[in-house]
Amino acid sequence: MKLFALVLSWVLVSFSGVLSPGPLSAMAFAGGIRWGFRAGPLLSTGHALAELGLIGGLALGLGKALRGDTVAQMVAVLGGGFLLWMGYGLIRDARRGNIELGQTRGQVAPLPAGALLSVFNPFWLIWWATVGVVYMGKFLGYGLLGLGIFYISHILTDYGWLSVLSLAGSSGGRVLGGKVHRAALYICGGFLMVVGVYFLGSEFQAF
Repeated sequence: MKLFALVLSWVLVSFSGVLSPGPLSAMAFAGGIRWGFRAGPLLSTGHALAELGLIGGLALGLGKALRGDTVAQMVAVLGGGFLLWMGYGLIRDARRGNIELGQTRGQVAPLPAGALLSVFNPFWLIWWATVGVVYMGKFLGYGLLGLGIFYISHILTDYGWLSVLSLAGSSGGRVLGGKVHRAALYICGGFLMVVGVYFLGSEFQAF
């Protein structure tokens, strides 16, 4: 496969994952309310750093371990608890009316939140251990240049989408008012808690 066609295919596959509703998307929108537009790029940076470490691990043969049931179940428990805590924090802020930009009491800052929401998501680990590792092998056929293109083209999709969501969250209140911001925090917090419960209650089987 020619490099251009490979990159195009990889970007489309990456977008399919990025656009799927998930904890990072919910936090990007809610983070836009809490921290402004910068939440999206900062979440993306934390996510990109986690992916850089994971790609390095996959290159060293970590993929088999990630496909094991024990690892996925352990991550599901840790991730479920983390999402419940994050979701509760958003709902608590909405209930108390803490919706002004810059109010971050009890909340993890966007950059570390981006990394933690990634690492504690078993679906993210399994996706990389299956789909991601197959594409990485194809890009490695082009050497270090190919691996660099593989990584950069993927994280650009994250930066683009999460930045759009945080912009929507930060600008929405200026048009629709505080009640909408409060409702958005309730929705995002509730979504994170539902996903957290799902993680805790599910048994992730190796793909």
